[in-house]
This record gives sequence, C-alpha cells and structure tokens, in this order.
Amino acid sequence: MLFSFTIILKKFICTSKVKKYSMISYTAADLFDVSFSGTFPLDVEFAPKNQLPDELSQKGVYLMFFEQQLIFIGLSNKESAISRFEKQLSTITLRGRKVSFNQDSQNEINKSISLAKCFKKASLLKNKGGFQTSPRRILFAEKHWQLFTRLDKALLNHFVFVWFPYNHCFTIPLPEICEEWKRNLKPICNG
Repeated sequence: MLFSFTIILKKFICTSKVKKYSMISYTAADLFDVSFSGTFPLDVEFAPKNQLPDELSQKGVYLMFFEQQLIFIGLSNKESAISRFEKQLSTITLRGRKVSFNQDSQNEINKSISLAKCFKKASLLKNKGGFQTSPRRILFAEKHWQLFTRLDKALLNHFVFVWFPYNHCFTIPLPEICEEWKRNLKPICNG
C-alpha cells in the first residue's frame, strides 16, 4: 500500500527544501477506535487509542491518503497530530459528531440528492464551532458515501497518515513547507 505514495513523495521531496527527513505511516485503525452515539450521520466518535506513538506529540507535516489517493496535507504546529487527524477523519467522512457546516458547505450538501436525504437542516446547524467541513470535503464524501455510511474499523484501514515529524530537517518554516506541498501535490480535500 505504501508503494504508490512513496514514489510520489520521493520524487517530490527531492525537489523540496528538505535536508533529511523521517517519514512514518499509520493507518487510521492504528490510531483510533470508533464508537457510535447520536443521530446518523453525525454519530461517529473517533477515539484516540491509549498507546500512541511519541513522535505524534511533535510538530510536523502530514499527508492523508484514502485508498492510496492523496486527499489532504496538513500541519501540526500547536495542536497534537492526533487532534488534527481526528478533525480530518471527522470532516472528510462527514460522520464525526463534531462536524459543523458553514453556509457554503450547507449549500453543497443541499445540491447532493444522496447527502441531502441524510442531513436534515437541523443536523447541519447543530455543531456550531465544531470541526468545520468544506465543499471539497463534501464532494469527496459524496463520491464515497456508500462506504462512509458503513464506517467501521475495517474502513479505517483505508485511511493512511504519513507523518513527517519536525526534527530540524526542514530548511524553511513548517507552514511554508506545508503550503509548497499543497501547491505541488494538489490534494483534493484541501481548501
């Protein structure tokens, strides 16, 4: 599974301003358990496992893949990486209990016949201030909605996080590296 994105990364990182790097990958199933409570579809709690790798407490840049497709690039600078991963899983699958919707994302939901049936206006408004989703994430979730409605531990194995802990390997600040990677690799759920 690592081989397709490893090729992309090695090709890109060679042109990046990175002296030396370490890259660690985890499936979402390695890091999270899932539980359900509340009303479908915003009924999934992504609970971090008790024993998490120490390197996830450092600053760093991460790439998120679904079925070997790069879908998101993010930065963990102030929050822990695990908090960032939880936010991305919640909003990209549109299943997390903490997902919130702004007007643009509400409009995107209403354009989708399959999603509009599941998301009632009340559920779109309930989590003000939670993990805000976006139109791009909604389009991605709609494309994979049949899988995401049956979200379980097995499906978490299809999500992979590639973590680049900050260990003074970057010659420019982390936010600049993150933006450069987004610009060049063009993940579909950013923005």
